[in-house]
Amino acid sequence: IGEAENLPLLPSASIVLLRKPNSVTSPIIECFAEYIVEGFKL
Repeated sequence: IGEAENLPLLPSASIVLLRKPNSVTSPIIECFAEYIVEGFKL
C-alpha cells in the first residue's frame, strides 16, 4: 500500500525500547525485548 493507491508517503518514525535500570528481569522479558528489536530491523 502506498503512492500507487493514491496514499501519501508516511513520515519516518522511531521506536525506542525503554528498560528500567537495575530492575529484576526474567528470561521471558529478555526474549520479548529481543523479539521486538528484531521485528523492527530493516
